[in-house]
Amino acid sequence: MEYVWRHRMAPRIAAWGERADRLKRTATRMVRANDASARRVNLGATEKTTREREALARIEAPGVRNPTDTRRALRAVIHDGRRIVVRGPHGAMTLDGRRVELAKSQEHAENRARAAAMSRRDITGTCRKRWRKVSCGCKSFEMEVGCDQTTLCEWCRKRHWKRWRRRIVKAMGTHLRVAVEAWRRKGARGPKPGIYLVTLTMPHSGDLVADRTTMGEAWRDLSKRASYGGYQLGERWSLRKWWGHHAVVYEATDGTKSDGHMHAHAAVISQWVPYKELREQWARSIPGAVIVDVVAPHVAVAKANAKGYATNQAGTAANYLAKYVTKGVDPSEMTGRKAGELLVAFAGRRKVTTSRHFWRAREVACCASCAQSFRLTESPIGLQEHAPSAVLSSLAERTRWKPSRGSPQVALRWG
Repeated sequence: MEYVWRHRMAPRIAAWGERADRLKRTATRMVRANDASARRVNLGATEKTTREREALARIEAPGVRNPTDTRRALRAVIHDGRRIVVRGPHGAMTLDGRRVELAKSQEHAENRARAAAMSRRDITGTCRKRWRKVSCGCKSFEMEVGCDQTTLCEWCRKRHWKRWRRRIVKAMGTHLRVAVEAWRRKGARGPKPGIYLVTLTMPHSGDLVADRTTMGEAWRDLSKRASYGGYQLGERWSLRKWWGHHAVVYEATDGTKSDGHMHAHAAVISQWVPYKELREQWARSIPGAVIVDVVAPHVAVAKANAKGYATNQAGTAANYLAKYVTKGVDPSEMTGRKAGELLVAFAGRRKVTTSRHFWRAREVACCASCAQSFRLTESPIGLQEHAPSAVLSSLAERTRWKPSRGSPQVALRWG
């Protein structure tokens, strides 16, 4: 698993390292440009030379793609008395402010590269070994810091399952109530809106990373046509929506031939999901994909009650999605190679893909005694202090540096 992870993540780690270096050089250029501008103002110079203008215009702000090839680059830098204002994706900002933003972006890229280069064993070994201090209006307490590796860590898996279930229940319940109220205002015509559970599959390719990319693109195509209308129905185009708000998660299993099998599990709010049209559209998005399963709301609730889970539609959908969001790797079912591919396939991707404004009704944790929100008052110690050997090993992995092992302790004699 470690070999597959490092081999497949090597290009991403190199890209993050290059981005960190590029942002550092850009911040250095901004400091030099600011110092040169200050010296120029102190000397009484009011005009800039053409070379200086070109040098300042080449300063790149985070988020701007190819600034030298756009009209935006011509007004990217403005000389305002003693300041240099750089316009970027987040509005106008002084050169010092933009330099701070670059420093934060550089730190973020550096941390991502370090975390990806570290061994998965070293990261899971830091679980529950550090503490953070949280306070409200009446008390302060310490909380354990996990490793957030839900695929490999059982403790983090349970903790994240509770969190995802709570968020999905609140969001799904809110959108379902809104859909039911709108259905009643229109005269309660047609089936009552409910939460349908949809399972989508695809043919095996032997590579979970490629299958995850293919299924993500296919879901975007299906979601656009089903959620916003305009999907093809036989020889005509329909403007009727299949569903409104929805949430989808992805699951990877070992498969019957141990070559990996990717699934997509979705919970959609709709009055009726046409099975035949859904299957045809999914087959257009992924050629050869024919297995589509749709479970009606009353059937899903009945199955949950039969298993002893007394819950409603929102709770059933939350249990359905949260189970796959935090699903771990079972060594008895999945080989180490496929486990490594699974980690790479889901690295840097959203765990839950939702419709627009799905998480608008977010929950803020508050104290039951003082009714004030919890706030972080003391951060945990960094990995440099907690696991310096793991951080040094990741640095050597990124820079391709191999320490000298010294001369052999015993000279071998042959013959």
